Amino acid sequence: MGGRSEYFLSGQDGGKWRGSWKFTAVSPISSFEALDGEDNAEDENMPSSMRFTFDATPTGSRLTIVTWFSSVEAMELTIPGMEEGLRAAMPQLDAVLAERGASRTDADPGTRSLT
Repeated sequence: MGGRSEYFLSGQDGGKWRGSWKFTAVSPISSFEALDGEDNAEDENMPSSMRFTFDATPTGSRLTIVTWFSSVEAMELTIPGMEEGLRAAMPQLDAVLAERGASRTDADPGTRSLT
């Protein structure tokens, strides 16, 4: 398995943080697993790996994210920001996925914007 995804998060203050994932397993439609990429290697508080699972429900779908950290301390430092980011991004996800011509930039044609 292989592959890499690069991303950036932007805060309300305009700051940006870049990162990447290295894919270790992909089950089309149902799940994928990734290691935190070398872009994040200098930050030992970052998650070391993640599993994303997608399940159908009677009313739509469910995303389950399991995250592994290098230590309890790393988890405690990272969780508040992860929670804030997920709470801001998830309500926008349906609209982004439904928008066929989601905003892209000429400089980076593979990006989609969550504001």
